Amino acid sequence: MLFALALFWLPGPPVMPAVTPSSTSSVSASAVTATIGQARCPWRYAEVTVHNGDTGQGRSYTLYTGGLFLRTEIIPPGAEVHNEVSLARGVPTAIKVVAANRTVAAATRTAGCGPAAAPAPGTGRPRKLPLTGSRAAGTALGATGLATVVAGALLLFYAFLWPRSGCGDWASPVRRTR
Repeated sequence: MLFALALFWLPGPPVMPAVTPSSTSSVSASAVTATIGQARCPWRYAEVTVHNGDTGQGRSYTLYTGGLFLRTEIIPPGAEVHNEVSLARGVPTAIKVVAANRTVAAATRTAGCGPAAAPAPGTGRPRKLPLTGSRAAGTALGATGLATVVAGALLLFYAFLWPRSGCGDWASPVRRTR
């Protein structure tokens, strides 16, 4: 009961603050700078580099991707942190770095790797699925299923039904003679 009440009072996941995304890739706020790289193919990620200047103290930053919280870290003075943000193929993804409640860097990246997300006009879906194996594989699977059913029937008969029918010398406690 106490656990359920604790879950009720816990705050939900943090949501990205409403700030209009800009196409700038490097702006400084509170001695923290960030650079958002271009989309890299074929791995579909963008590298985000966050650098803490020589402030003499650690600074925290928060990384948002697609409007959702991704990570919060504290960067030691003079250190640099490299993050890789996954991108969906052909879908624009908003990436934002926030430090000291101010947007340090914000950009939108699209992984245009390989074929586009939408099919070309007229190509559409194929009418039926391609054959991905030999017909012998399907026959073997069917034979295995049939053998399993036959083995189950034999086991049911010889282990459960036949001994209780009273036929056979070993099935009854008293030896029968006819």
